[in-house]
Amino acid sequence: MRALLFASSGATESNRPAYRIALLPLLLLTLWSPQRAHAQYPAELAGRIVDRLTGDAIENVLVEVLGTERTTRTDGRGGFRLRGLAPGRFQVRLSHIGYSPAVREVELENGSESWLAEELAARPFELDEISVQVEAKAPPGAIRMSREEIESSGALTAADALDGRAGVVIIRRGPTGQQTVSLRGSAADQVLILLDGAPLNDPLTGAADLSTIAASQIESITVLKGSRSARFGPGAEAGVVLIETRVAAPPLSARAEAGSLGYRSGHAESGGRVGRYTWSGGGYARGADGRFTYQRPEALGGGEATRTNNDITELGGFLTTGGPLSGGRLRARLGYTEIERGLPGLSFVPTPNARQELARWRGQLNWERTSGRTGLSARLHGISQNVRFADPDPPLGLPYDTRTDSRVLGARLSGDLGLETDQEDHHDHGSDS
Repeated sequence: MRALLFASSGATESNRPAYRIALLPLLLLTLWSPQRAHAQYPAELAGRIVDRLTGDAIENVLVEVLGTERTTRTDGRGGFRLRGLAPGRFQVRLSHIGYSPAVREVELENGSESWLAEELAARPFELDEISVQVEAKAPPGAIRMSREEIESSGALTAADALDGRAGVVIIRRGPTGQQTVSLRGSAADQVLILLDGAPLNDPLTGAADLSTIAASQIESITVLKGSRSARFGPGAEAGVVLIETRVAAPPLSARAEAGSLGYRSGHAESGGRVGRYTWSGGGYARGADGRFTYQRPEALGGGEATRTNNDITELGGFLTTGGPLSGGRLRARLGYTEIERGLPGLSFVPTPNARQELARWRGQLNWERTSGRTGLSARLHGISQNVRFADPDPPLGLPYDTRTDSRVLGARLSGDLGLETDQEDHHDHGSDS
């Protein structure tokens, strides 16, 4: 290089620029490193992905070369191929639903194919539980009350919530007595009351006392009258009242109330989640003195009289849980009710010493599963009830003290195949023969 420079210095002043221009490319070639003169050719990455346990090929695995925008997916044989990659060291990520993702480092050589064989370990794909609440619409002519309507009505019992609805008559045995329902003039034992799908009707009298169902525990009430209740079988001649209780509850809530006739009540409940299951539980207590004065009819001597033996004391509690099970939805409920109240009788034949005592345990287990148009449900319920009526000094007849113990266990299994038939209109076309 020094000789070249010396020769250029001996040139005439007029030729110096031309020499400099001619020697510049030669000078650059001399300074260029031999290692940098090697040409680069695209690299390829190929491989096969299989299941670690079974060895079967995994189709549709996402193959990503990190740091680039190059991706592909495996075919039915678990194979893949990526062409036109730059040589160098890269990380490749493999991912597929139901398998643990894997990241592997590969060396892509200049103009060569690199091979990646990998086994993916199966892993169940976990999804967060999705709770969907659907506001069911009542069929035409039916009555439906939502949770919001029940709360806004200020009702204390299920009977209070239904009172005043079209075709529904609540029969009360005094302010603190039993509350039964009549549909379009029917008897109380002709109306079937279902609490979360299980009958509430007394196994002896056939009537259901709705005063034992606190409104604070109810999610919705639906009343089906007439022919719509035919599918529920015997006991539903006049109609059916469907009462659904609450499953979800706030973390903690409490309420206290007071009113006339010495009424007072308290209610508290709590709820939460354990794993994939929700739970709620609570208790309530209510009572009333029930004493009041009234004007006696002239036929009974007139003047003022005091209504006595009209008190009530009620205690209750419940525990519910629900969650997924075997592809369906499980719901369980356990409840207890204890009532002691007076039976004051009619104003012209009072019974100042008649009393009623009731203790009832209810347990229910419901499971439902739907898939497309098909469905399957199973229900199991049990009732243990003790009732006592006593009057040591009745105005008419002999003293009595009767006690009834009853145990009921019921089950129901139903399915819906979802079969539908297409109805086509057929028209006859006349023709000349």
